Amino acid sequence: MKVEVERCLRSLEADGAVVRAAFAFSPQLEVFAGHFPDRPLVPGVWLLEAVRYACARARGADLRLARVRSAKFVAELRPGDVARLRATVEEDGTCRARLHRGDEVVARFRIAFAEEAACTASS
Repeated sequence: MKVEVERCLRSLEADGAVVRAAFAFSPQLEVFAGHFPDRPLVPGVWLLEAVRYACARARGADLRLARVRSAKFVAELRPGDVARLRATVEEDGTCRARLHRGDEVVARFRIAFAEEAACTASS
């Protein structure tokens, strides 16, 4: 999934704590064969991964999702649709993100990131 989401990134910009990105999910992606066969949708977990990936690239850090405080999916995102992301990432790793299709909000997230290096357990 991570590689496929990375390939869907079309644009990325950051201005301080604000990250903006655009993703286009190709109708040819295998995930759409099973999610759902007669009415394909971009899976919510792919949208979360898109947020994580864009924020990690913008910050130049390996980020992982530490906690999903809230996730609200309010509209369908279909193959071929362009999802525009606007996220604010604070220094402590808290993030508020919205994904849009045109002017319509598709999903809203409140999540917490942790840097990968900080997550490695020592023996």
